[in-house]
Amino acid sequence: SDVIATLEAEATEDVVKMAAAGGLGETYFAADALAVVRNRASWLLSLLMLQSLSSMVLNRFAALLQRNLLLALFLTTLTGTAGNAGGQTSAVVIRGLATGDIDSTKDFARVLFRELRLATPLALLLGAAAFLRVLVTGRGQLDALKAALTISGAMSLTVLAAVLVGTGAPLLLDRINIDPCNCASPVLATFVDLAGVVILCSLGSLLLPAPARVFA
Repeated sequence: SDVIATLEAEATEDVVKMAAAGGLGETYFAADALAVVRNRASWLLSLLMLQSLSSMVLNRFAALLQRNLLLALFLTTLTGTAGNAGGQTSAVVIRGLATGDIDSTKDFARVLFRELRLATPLALLLGAAAFLRVLVTGRGQLDALKAALTISGAMSLTVLAAVLVGTGAPLLLDRINIDPCNCASPVLATFVDLAGVVILCSLGSLLLPAPARVFA
């Protein structure tokens, strides 16, 4: 029926937006190949530019990472875990907006507070798990203990940041009449990657300062 066809078209559009893979027509095989490539390329190039900021931050803290190899080893673990946490939150909020269970105007503060309250114990749990994992990898050495504390703190803070963005971005987009699916998946993951790099390197520079030079 026309109703089912309309629902299927809307669902397809949402899936495409969440994957940042625009350009699909009404069906998969009806999509124009050139349009698909053009739209996907625009998203991927934009995300590449944003992702390049992470490289700039890493270059800025290259000396820190060279002195503390464990930070570099666990960077992808940190950003991947936080991205998963933010993705879970984003999916729940977007579904709530789609079903009408969440009103982006009336429920903004309520939803944000609820998700942060739920995320706090998860962030602490993941931080503790990261601490133990780093400690085992570093075989309990003093340097490993310091790195474990740094990575643990960065894990907790990045998870909270990911949940904050995963909750706030869909609500803000919905309030200004932009489909909240636009902020999902690759866009959220790219932001979390950047946030994770900044938080880990900043925390590392505070907790793992360079040794003082001794002049003869």
